Amino acid sequence: DTLFDTVSYGLQGMALPVSVMVGSSAVSININNSTINAAGSISLSPASSMNLQAKSATTNSKNVVSAVVGAYLLPSLKTDIAFSFSKADSKATVNLNNSDLTASTISITTDAINNLSALSQVASNIDGTSINDKAYFQSTKSNVASGEKSGITGSVVVGNTDSTIVVDKTSSITANNQLTLKTNATPTTAAESKTSVWGDGFITISAAVGVDNTNSTITIDGSLTITGDNGAASNQSVSTD
Repeated sequence: DTLFDTVSYGLQGMALPVSVMVGSSAVSININNSTINAAGSISLSPASSMNLQAKSATTNSKNVVSAVVGAYLLPSLKTDIAFSFSKADSKATVNLNNSDLTASTISITTDAINNLSALSQVASNIDGTSINDKAYFQSTKSNVASGEKSGITGSVVVGNTDSTIVVDKTSSITANNQLTLKTNATPTTAAESKTSVWGDGFITISAAVGVDNTNSTITIDGSLTITGDNGAASNQSVSTD
């Protein structure tokens, strides 16, 4: 998840301005046909965390794609492109199937975290004169677009974040003092596209889309029993950014 933050990021942009990052993390505790008794406490806390970052960039057409498009495919349309795609699934699950848990204190917590980002950018027609000489830059901006250069960027982020506790109808949980069930699902998605063409330019197109399907669920078909005074069953609200 840090490869494209190094020199390799610049080298990759010069070769192919397309970055694709795909990952999956699933952490589960499955208790099947079992009986667990503890004099003290039972704690089940699976946690899944994904962190993917996709980046792509084109600067002054310095990459293989721009060279091929300009020379062979569309010689009349000088276009720079950059595209980034990031996809990840993060799942944390506890399943009780035909099983019984008994203890003084029982805590079951699932945490699913999904941090995804995609950045694509194009910067073309960059030269020292147009950037540093204000008079030249102002005159360039007032000129009619010549159609010499275009830029297209796109970034897409897709995530699935699931945090689940399931107690089936043949299972039971008995706590003498305290029982806590809690699910946490926290997705963070960031999709960003930047396109800049200085001097002679025709058109720039940028598009960014970020989507995350998030579920934070507790399903109880079996029985929960608390013989003491304290009990809590909470399905925490989904946290999104």
